[in-house]
Amino acid sequence: MNRFTFYMPTELIFGKGAEEKTAEAVKKHGGKRALIVFGEGSVKKSGLLDRIERDLQAADILFLEFGGAQPNPLLSHAREGVRAAAKFGADFILALGGGSAIDTAKPAAYYEG
Repeated sequence: MNRFTFYMPTELIFGKGAEEKTAEAVKKHGGKRALIVFGEGSVKKSGLLDRIERDLQAADILFLEFGGAQPNPLLSHAREGVRAAAKFGADFILALGGGSAIDTAKPAAYYEG
């Protein structure tokens, strides 16, 4: 096996009003182009995605939506996320929601862009 070092910083922000800190967190980590990974619609239906996107726009952070994360994500969908991140030139992966979004976002965060 080849030797390597793997480093993927992760910050999880929870709680009431946490979405108000999104742009601040993205900028803190040097993000300027965010891939937003989310599930099958509750993030949209609740209005959370709209609030996050307004916050990112106000902070001059570009973003691309990547929805459809499901429990026990399929590798094929995760690969689509990797391709989307690479094509968009994402320098930040933002998972909105729970474990499905987080598990789908992990491979996209790993791509070498």
